[in-house]
Amino acid sequence: LQILEHKTEDIIEMIKKDEIDAALLATPLHEKSITERVLYYEPFYLFLSPGHPYMKKAKIKQDDLDINDIWLLNKGNCFRDQVLNICSRIESRSEGNINFESGNFETLKNMVQTGDGYTILPHMALDGLTNAQKKLIKPFSSPIPTREISLITHKDCLKQKVTDLIEEEILGTIPDELRKIKAKNRQTIEFSIN
Repeated sequence: LQILEHKTEDIIEMIKKDEIDAALLATPLHEKSITERVLYYEPFYLFLSPGHPYMKKAKIKQDDLDINDIWLLNKGNCFRDQVLNICSRIESRSEGNINFESGNFETLKNMVQTGDGYTILPHMALDGLTNAQKKLIKPFSSPIPTREISLITHKDCLKQKVTDLIEEEILGTIPDELRKIKAKNRQTIEFSIN
């Protein structure tokens, strides 16, 4: 068993070419040659700088987001694309801002916590937060932006027993609160591959 990390578009091509047997990705992909086995839904949260005005709100509406305050992951990361889709209705209101992008959530959390603005995190990125950091988390109001996580294979995959076991193992590690989440009252955020 080899476990690899690649960009979404590369994974899709590797599945199509039978270079890998399965992958764990945010879906839906809308690829006819790929089978998607939805495993769970993962809600998004805001992680705010300590003095941010959103700290006064119990829940945040997507329409409240200010695109000028957000810290993003690097281009090529599907979560970045999903965050930009959440913010797609929001116009940039100023120019000349410092643009910063990171390759991981830890750096984003550190930049927000010690600076200004906010970032958007998936539920699993909340693991390991300190009590002080947990106070910087704000949920979205309904419909809650959520990503769908699936185990994908080529539609003609012959290793069904192996992928069944992989699915079982993944589901065994997912926190109970994620396994209970259904798509109802949630807005599944998609991303597009350019």
